[in-house]
This record gives sequence, structure tokens and C-alpha cells, in this order.
Amino acid sequence: MYAKAGRWTAVVVSEAFFMPLLMGWIALLSKAALEDPSRSRVAAAGVVGGIATLTRSTLLLAWFPMLLLWRASLRGRGGRIVLALAFTMMAVFALLSLRNWIVTGQPTPVPTSFAVNVHLGNTPPRALDPAPPGRQAIYDRLRLEPRLRTVAEFAVQAPDDFARGLANKALYAVGLMGWSGLPGESGIARLYIAAWLLALLGAVRALRAPAHSSPAIWLP
Repeated sequence: MYAKAGRWTAVVVSEAFFMPLLMGWIALLSKAALEDPSRSRVAAAGVVGGIATLTRSTLLLAWFPMLLLWRASLRGRGGRIVLALAFTMMAVFALLSLRNWIVTGQPTPVPTSFAVNVHLGNTPPRALDPAPPGRQAIYDRLRLEPRLRTVAEFAVQAPDDFARGLANKALYAVGLMGWSGLPGESGIARLYIAAWLLALLGAVRALRAPAHSSPAIWLP
């Protein structure tokens, strides 16, 4: 069964799957705020938002500001709607927590791969000098993992290389893969470029909107 279903893993966790989910979630939230936040619309937004977060758990960081902005867009039509949306998203995302619990045998509400991902994206190109006692004390106080300490030292000891790496990743993130200079990358991603161009146009339109416009125009 896994051999048959495993090939779909690369599709489910790909950006080509995540980006339409993200845009669909925002579109559903905007429509519910500007028109009628019916139960079906709120439920659909919650399910799509939850699935999008399953694809990229870092979307959890956007939940709180998005819910605050959406609550303001409802113009006092009730906190129950916001709670219903949040509960639906949490119920969908809980499937990942349940899966992790079954696999690891212990509750894991959110994947803890932050340090691994940060280190993979910011690996020093050469060996670094040991951190001085002062910075080691700071790392100990903050309880940073060894990988995060390495990234922090990379930023301190080689700031030019670190900044260049951030710039390359920024080019990659907006779809200019071939311009990023990252190994094995070439060409452009039209989906990424279209997404941020539309977002930029939306921001310009929002800035030029009348003062009484709904805060929902900032959701995208």
C-alpha cells in the first residue's frame, strides 16, 4: 500500500500543492468577510487552511495575525465565527499530531524540525572558529541547539557570506531559481512569480482604497 501511495508524497508536500491551497484559503477568508460568513464558508476555509498547514507547518505562525485581521474584517459580527474557524483548522491539523503520536509513541503537537531546517539552509561553507565564552554563555542561556549555535556563529564570523546566502534564498523564494546561484537550480517558477506579483498589485490597490474599506482587503 505504501509503495502505491508513497509516490504521491512528493506531490502533497510540494510548493505546487501548497501555493494553491494558501491562495484558496485566503480567497475563502476574504469572501466570507466581505459577503456572508455562513457555516459552509467558514468550514471550507477552516478545512483548506488546515490542509495548507499540514503541507507547510510554518503556516502556523500566520494563524494568529490572520485570525486577528479576519476578526476585524467581520466588523463585530461575533467571535463565535472566529472560534469556529480556528477549531476547524486545529481539528484538521491535529491529524498530523495524531500521526506523530502513533509513530513516536509520545505527544508531538508540532513538528520540531526548526533547527534542522535553519541549519540546512545556512550551512557554513567552511569550518568556523569556536565561539568565545561570552557568546557561549548567551547560547546556554537561550538553550540553543548545536545547529542553531552554528548558524548564529556563521552570521557573526562570516556576515558577508551569510547575507549573500539569505539573498540567494530570497531570489529562490520568489521563483527566480536560476538567479539564486544555488546548486542545481535553473530557470524560473512562474507560479511563484505570479503569486508575488498579484500580491504586490493587491497591496497597491489596498493602499489606494477608501479609508472606510474593510480590513479584509489586506488578507491577501
